[in-house]
Amino acid sequence: EILIGLVGSEMCIRDRSIPERSIVGCRIWRSRSHVRWGEVYALATPDGVVIKKIMPSEKDGYIKCVSFNEEEGFIPYDLPADEIQDWAIVVGVVTVMNWV
Repeated sequence: EILIGLVGSEMCIRDRSIPERSIVGCRIWRSRSHVRWGEVYALATPDGVVIKKIMPSEKDGYIKCVSFNEEEGFIPYDLPADEIQDWAIVVGVVTVMNWV
């Protein structure tokens, strides 16, 4: 299992969200033949880690990355599966708050 520190408003999930500075708990997903469509994954890409709900793409060799915060300009996009260096399924989120 791995932990990822989140910077920015990458993922909002309807009534739940992953606020900035949260710690995201993930489990490495080794299988490439069985993908849990509709689940939230942390995907390691050459440009960094993205946290998205993944869906099948209409394009061969791609997955569709979906955010629930589309109103902030995060529209779904297709990502080449061969650009994903590692996959981890999100299993929990810890929100860090500062008390001032």
